[in-house]
Amino acid sequence: MSDFPWTYDQFQRYSVLKACIEVLFSEKSPRVLDVGGTAPDRRGEACWLPVHKTARIEAYVVDIISCQGERFIQGDGRKLPFKDNSFDLVSCLDVLEHIEEADREGFLQELCRVSRDVVLLANPFKDKEIEKAEQVVFDQIKTLAGVEHEQLKEHKAFGLPEKTGVSEALSKNITFGTEFSFGSLENWLFLLSLKYSFWYKADKENIHELLDRFMTSRLNPLEFEPPFYRHYWLYSHKRSMDDLVVVAEEVKTKLVDYIPKESLLEGLPKFNRELVRAFYPESVSAVVVTYDKGKNIDKCLNHLLSQKVDFNLQVTVLDLSKSQDLKYKLKDFFPGVLYLSLGEDEEVNTTLLKAAAGLKGDYVLLLSEDVFLPANSVQSFYIELKKDAEYNLLSPVVLDDEGTEQVTFWVSRKQRKRWKKKRKTYKRESSQKPFHWIESECLFFKKSALFKQDNRYPLKRENIFLWGNDSRPLDVVYFEEFVVPRE
Repeated sequence: MSDFPWTYDQFQRYSVLKACIEVLFSEKSPRVLDVGGTAPDRRGEACWLPVHKTARIEAYVVDIISCQGERFIQGDGRKLPFKDNSFDLVSCLDVLEHIEEADREGFLQELCRVSRDVVLLANPFKDKEIEKAEQVVFDQIKTLAGVEHEQLKEHKAFGLPEKTGVSEALSKNITFGTEFSFGSLENWLFLLSLKYSFWYKADKENIHELLDRFMTSRLNPLEFEPPFYRHYWLYSHKRSMDDLVVVAEEVKTKLVDYIPKESLLEGLPKFNRELVRAFYPESVSAVVVTYDKGKNIDKCLNHLLSQKVDFNLQVTVLDLSKSQDLKYKLKDFFPGVLYLSLGEDEEVNTTLLKAAAGLKGDYVLLLSEDVFLPANSVQSFYIELKKDAEYNLLSPVVLDDEGTEQVTFWVSRKQRKRWKKKRKTYKRESSQKPFHWIESECLFFKKSALFKQDNRYPLKRENIFLWGNDSRPLDVVYFEEFVVPRE
């Protein structure tokens, strides 16, 4: 378990499985079946198979949820596709509560049928305190996210299993068994309440991982004391009850050895940085200027929306063609993108000022729809501009199909040719007059350097203008090491 894809409670229950395997099968590698053993990743975008990270054993997974993984079989635990006595150990962890009550006895019978030795079962159980705690988490998620937690919803619909009923059903199909509880209900409720408070925060997965690591690295004595959240049944066709009682005690002892030995000082600085990002996230606003009814807007937005950034990226399309078709297209295919167009008899620069006023970002990316940014562009712009407080604006190089540089910047129209040819970082000297405007198809600047109305130079297809003034000059850094292709 060297890497850490685990949630706190996943790690707990699969640590119990790992300990059982090591204690029960110290002289051979067992053949294991984990029923219902898929798990979603933190982003909810894919699934993985925890049993394969538990121990180096021949382990199979059966689940009704499809999952790409080694020795995975899609199937129903109520009718397992295996012969009798096929596995040394059959595990089923936090699954029984998702089976309808009428099917539970038959489900447990199937687990016992395909096992030739051990069955390990674990799940939350019927208890007023557990039901109350789950309701608290369910209500919190619904309040924060406006959705119902599907797993907890099934707990309520099907009812949590009663411990005595599970024991009786197992005893009908398997010879001997013992039981124990492990996992604090108080810790479970505290951690989930904390984790779900970050539901809408940026990069919540990073915060969740750090919280899970923190909780598992500090084995709280409460985990071994009531009130418990989870109960375990350890039953066997071959072993005596006395032997299983000894095994259960050895398992509890081994659990302490599996806890990641991480220093609190190693994790907390990163956790603090993530908290700052979550509650005070830096953001960049991108304004894409389109002129010809969005001729290249699809490709431009696809490049922009796939940027690899560690901040919030807000995207707005400024439509100078006043195309209603484009407005509806964005609504259908790019619902997260804002739309802005020229008002009736409105100057372009007035619209730019309106756009600027509505931007949420600390930094602004202004670009033509003809510029298709590589995936690391905005992150690179952000790092470059942020590292030097002297500059307000970044001017990346834009290339056309023939490789001709399209970007220019200058301090006055008379100096245009001289600055157009200059190919190094421009640093304004105190003796120079501050320049008033800059022209480019791709600009990245601090929001403090906002637009200034100047109707002498209307916006054209070839250029995007940013206006400065005498009191706030636009100090420029020329981004020589970066090239923005324009196809």
